[in-house]
Amino acid sequence: MKTGPRKIRLFIPLTLLAVLISTIILASGASSTPLYYFYIYGENTCPHCIAMHEFLSKTYGEEHVVFCNILPETMNNPCFRKLEDFSNTGLVLGVPFIIVVYNDTASAIVIGEYENKTFFDSLLHTNPSNKIPVYTGGMIIGYINASRLGQHGFVSYYAPYHPLGTPTVCPATISSSNASIVWSPTGAASRAATIGLPELLGLMVFLALLDSVNPCTLTIYGLFLLGELSMKKRVLGPGLLFIAVVYAGYLVIGLGLFYLSMYIPQKILGLLAIILGAYNIFDVVRGGEEYKCRVCGKISGLGKAMGNPYVMALVLSLISVSVLLPCTSGPLVAFIAVLKTSMPRLAYLLLPIYVAIFSLPLIIMYVVLGILGRRGLMEKVPARLLRSIQIITSLIIIMIGASLL
Repeated sequence: MKTGPRKIRLFIPLTLLAVLISTIILASGASSTPLYYFYIYGENTCPHCIAMHEFLSKTYGEEHVVFCNILPETMNNPCFRKLEDFSNTGLVLGVPFIIVVYNDTASAIVIGEYENKTFFDSLLHTNPSNKIPVYTGGMIIGYINASRLGQHGFVSYYAPYHPLGTPTVCPATISSSNASIVWSPTGAASRAATIGLPELLGLMVFLALLDSVNPCTLTIYGLFLLGELSMKKRVLGPGLLFIAVVYAGYLVIGLGLFYLSMYIPQKILGLLAIILGAYNIFDVVRGGEEYKCRVCGKISGLGKAMGNPYVMALVLSLISVSVLLPCTSGPLVAFIAVLKTSMPRLAYLLLPIYVAIFSLPLIIMYVVLGILGRRGLMEKVPARLLRSIQIITSLIIIMIGASLL
């Protein structure tokens, strides 16, 4: 009769002790391995990498962010070596290269700077598949297939969690080989994501040259220079001011469009390019057999009302930037759409070069008319040639826009 209560008295403390030990083990395990974290491949000198590291750390806490510095770019650097595996699959890389890990699965890969909490919140879920979606600018561009490694093997090798302050090392249990992962682009990204740097530079030069043939802006600039020369005024300073304002204004338009493109789906950008190209064709066709700049006639009287050539150059260039160039910016939109998907981190380098190429006809006109004073060359440019160039350019933009849908 006394054994029962004694056993009960012994069972209760043993149960409590077991529960306490289990709680301690679970708590220590939970504190050492977070449920989710962001594994960033990047350069400690890259402003976009630093910005994303700060954004994710402030938004989710430093304990949920791991930074893997790929510098120096040598095979002795495990971070660089692992990131190179993705490049060998054909995926066009950019940094920061972020692997989102949730519940020991890679739920997504995000390339580039994209500070959007709502977007990253949507990625915090378990990924039951071995296909890992790849995003850039909030848009999915394809998948990394890690079937040979499995989710656990992929995370263990390419995105191992390290507490704050501990060095990043590669586990020796898994062999680094790009054959273990496969890149599969999807939709419009399957075409744009395969563009390398040489192809992107060629496309930039081609589109910028097409964009530079802007009859209205060229006509306004030519009339301005001819008007100043007819009054025997020096046009060197005002002519340069016009080019400088057009360059700065169009660069601002390009950078603004690129920034907005981070929040606009690729198909919308392609549709916008098609609309701009179609509008240009309609505008040329309704002008008749000879292409004419209707805006030029409306503002040609500004020369008589303004005595100061610098003021006139400023007004005319601002009109070109704010009224004329946005309506004919189809090539620029097409280039930004491809740039956004292929190599967005080069935008701040390539867009100024694009606008410089766009400004070449103005520079040539400045040299011919402003410096050499050869007025007759303006009259030798057939209006039908400009009309044909505008139609061909618009058709090319429509085709590029359609390829992005």
